[in-house]
Amino acid sequence: MASWREFFTRISSLTPHLCPSRYPKLQFIALTYFLDLVLGRIGNNALPPLTLGALITTFATPGVSPFPAFGTGP
Repeated sequence: MASWREFFTRISSLTPHLCPSRYPKLQFIALTYFLDLVLGRIGNNALPPLTLGALITTFATPGVSPFPAFGTGP
């Protein structure tokens, strides 16, 4: 997995090509794209541990089904 430093190095090398100074609409699109990349990176790093913790809690609690649509368990 790439580090944050590598991520920002790559983005900073692309920035002059993505942000033309004469076109505010293209700058807005580039900013939106950049924010989407950052939010995706944060989501990919934060959600798996939270999901794993919730799953472990579910399996550790007796009588709670990991699949609530199928009932309460045995």
